[in-house]
Amino acid sequence: MDTDKVLRERTNLRVILTAIGVFLSGLILLIWGLNKEWWLWIADVNTRSIVQTVLQSFGSLLMVSVAVSAFWELVTKRAFLDELLPKIRLSEIYYWQELLDISFLLKKM
Repeated sequence: MDTDKVLRERTNLRVILTAIGVFLSGLILLIWGLNKEWWLWIADVNTRSIVQTVLQSFGSLLMVSVAVSAFWELVTKRAFLDELLPKIRLSEIYYWQELLDISFLLKKM
């Protein structure tokens, strides 16, 4: 197998496993914050409401950030690099070609 392909598969596996773990953590926090019966041990209603809201917000933040970052890591970044690298190589070839042209001109003088 090609080493580039192995590294890409390994990176995909790490990204997917991390994304699943963080997504599930966010889902657990979101469910935990939504369930009102689990918060009856907190006597003050205002404190209970604040804790639930913070957990819900943090859980949803984890879920959304995982979705965006996994999409960036698996799809968008690689497409961006696949588009950018050929242009960079073309510019390098053009740079070396210009240097060679200048060196040939200097040799003729």
